[in-house]
Amino acid sequence: MPPITDSDSSPQGRHDIDPGCLPSWGAAELPAPPPYNVRNALRLIGPGAIALGMAIGSGEWLLGPAVTAKYGAALLWVATVSILLQMVLNQEVIRYTIATGEPIFTGILRLKPGPVFWGPVFTFLILLQLGWPGFALSGATAIVSAFKGSLTTEADKPAILLWGSFTFVACVVIIAMGRKVEKTLERVEWFMIAWILIFLAIVGVFFTSLATWGKVAVGFLGFGGRPLPDSGDWMLLASFAAYAGLGGISNGTLSNWVRDKGWGMAATTGYISGIVGGKTIPLSGIGNRFEMNSENMGRFKEWMRFIRFEQSWIWAVGCFLGMGLPALMTVHFIPAGADITEMADATLVDAYM
Repeated sequence: MPPITDSDSSPQGRHDIDPGCLPSWGAAELPAPPPYNVRNALRLIGPGAIALGMAIGSGEWLLGPAVTAKYGAALLWVATVSILLQMVLNQEVIRYTIATGEPIFTGILRLKPGPVFWGPVFTFLILLQLGWPGFALSGATAIVSAFKGSLTTEADKPAILLWGSFTFVACVVIIAMGRKVEKTLERVEWFMIAWILIFLAIVGVFFTSLATWGKVAVGFLGFGGRPLPDSGDWMLLASFAAYAGLGGISNGTLSNWVRDKGWGMAATTGYISGIVGGKTIPLSGIGNRFEMNSENMGRFKEWMRFIRFEQSWIWAVGCFLGMGLPALMTVHFIPAGADITEMADATLVDAYM
């Protein structure tokens, strides 16, 4: 699609926006969403499930239990603030993709001083947060611990590295399969989310008390204890705030999955297909914009209703469950004030080195 220029006799409001440091957007009609109802909203869900699968595993499984064990459930209000703020951020990130079909990172490249600067900066940030096989090694540690029936030690380093390598390769194989990478990830994440939350819910119902549920519930509101400790490990608390939900660069990746899902103008730009089972699909590096008229604005608002549903009822609620259910176990079983990070340092980190 040729770019729109100032010489185009396009309708109002489409050619008068500075495209920044990249070529101007093309022109296309905004696809109409299905009628808004709960059934269609559930059918469209996808990117939020992928993001939720990414969220469950770092802050929820590691930092959340460390904070609630050491400082009590009252500090869960930090997660509440973080999750709600990220929910707003996610919606704004997705809004750009619905309007243009471009991931938010392409939008950032349009800003001065341009892609020569922002490209390396965000590549480094993404590598710093997501480019290391940390989750694979964490999963491998859990696998080895499950087989042993006890925490890992230095002697378990070869087994951890072996299972970590296997886990990492398995992830690559999974995303290489299927017609569309987004769809493959969506199905895998739904299975993982259901498995984890159902398991934690069963443990919470049958092995903890109603009083523990109450402590965790009011903890998300900052009640039931001191909302801030007099002193403590502020790096741990800051990490807890950052990793509750997604955090960092991860929030921006939602727009990539929305693009590949084909919501809004993303339906006009293509998607990334799987290596095995996929087909060649042209993927445009530059998005398209729609004519600013009442019909298209109505469609845009309908798309945003689906976005708000997914982010509120799938992503945010899922994040609260993913954080709250593991907290049940630490609050119920771990003595108040225990520093389980020292145990982690002695067993996990040493095994990686």
